[in-house]
Amino acid sequence: MQSKYPWYTYEGKSWWANVALNNGATAMYRFYNKKTATHFYTISQAERDQVAARYPHYVYEGVGYYAWTYK
Repeated sequence: MQSKYPWYTYEGKSWWANVALNNGATAMYRFYNKKTATHFYTISQAERDQVAARYPHYVYEGVGYYAWTYK
C-alpha cells in the first residue's frame, strides 16, 4: 500500500469501531464515490437518503460500522 500512496505514512490503528449494533452504538452509513474512488460516511439517516437520491455517482454500500455518539 505504501508504494501506491508514498505521501501517506501508516501510523497504526487510531480507533476501534463495532461491526454489530450494541452498547448504544449508531449506524455509520457508507457510500462509494465512483468519480473519485473514495468513501463518504454519515451517521445521519436524512443525509444518507439525500445523498442516495441526489448524487448518482455515490453508491450506497450499507452500514460500514457502528459508532458511539455524544449528545
